[in-house]
Amino acid sequence: MIEQDITRIRVVSAEEVLRHGTPALALTAARQAADVRRHPASKTKRLNLALPGGWMRVLGASLPPLGIFGYKEFHYSPGGMLRYVLHLFSTDDGRPIGILDASMITTLRTSASATAAATAYFGDAVHPLTVGVIGSGAEARAGLRALVAALPVKAAHVTSRREVNRTDFAEQMSAELGIPVLPAPDAASAASGADVVYLGTGSSSVVVAPEDLAGVPLVLSIGSTMPDQRELPGEVLAGAAVVVVDTWDVLKESGDAIAAAGVGLDRSRVRLLGDFIEAPGSPSAGTTLYKSIGSPEQDLVLAAAIVDDMAGLDGRFVDSLTDVKRNL
Repeated sequence: MIEQDITRIRVVSAEEVLRHGTPALALTAARQAADVRRHPASKTKRLNLALPGGWMRVLGASLPPLGIFGYKEFHYSPGGMLRYVLHLFSTDDGRPIGILDASMITTLRTSASATAAATAYFGDAVHPLTVGVIGSGAEARAGLRALVAALPVKAAHVTSRREVNRTDFAEQMSAELGIPVLPAPDAASAASGADVVYLGTGSSSVVVAPEDLAGVPLVLSIGSTMPDQRELPGEVLAGAAVVVVDTWDVLKESGDAIAAAGVGLDRSRVRLLGDFIEAPGSPSAGTTLYKSIGSPEQDLVLAAAIVDDMAGLDGRFVDSLTDVKRNL
């Protein structure tokens, strides 16, 4: 017998994700996600499938300590379109909680998790910071926004392959954030004198040289999320004093980390983000490098926080698509 499930499910648009996914909410969710990942009851799984001319990825997680489970699915089609969706459920009874446009979820949780690493690194006693940004797309913009919202950033320098893009980025982000954001002709110039460098590119090839980042205390790298992508030279990861990862899958899925393994990356210097946030220790004499490929608990915890923030508000709802199966 099939019994109809009368649950009403909230559907959250990209615009609503942006409206409710404030930097403060996203940062809190990122810290909570990093912590819950360490719980023995939490489980995550990643599935990568090749399609003709494209690919599909499914990131799933069960987080009983928070009462939620679900998955994010996104795919690239031959037509050149990326599409994302997230389904969220309750571990108590399997009840659907929400269906969310996951494109902006991805962008927000990526920048928030990197910022969680940065705030742990700098701690409470922070002098005004200069940020170097490499990349001028949506991920780079979100990264700078998140850092400025959480830390005393006094200035930023941005570079990207096309001059017009870095100039537009500098003008628009200066006006939005109220700090000087200046275009730089190359990565070395953007990183010169920076307290933290944020790399947010979708590059398939290395965009910096090891000497470009020499002397930078903290490097946040959120590109190169698949084996065929590259952002950093392997020597940068292998030479870092501390490498912080949002998931151990970084070591086998990021092209940067795979390259680093080939040039002597010491696994004993690699730490999980939740462990680093709990006990960052004193800043190392060398570079601390945060490397992210994204992890499903980050998506689900932020999605749940947004749905909670929308409680009691009007919006779009649909009838449950998951009827309840009973024994015959």
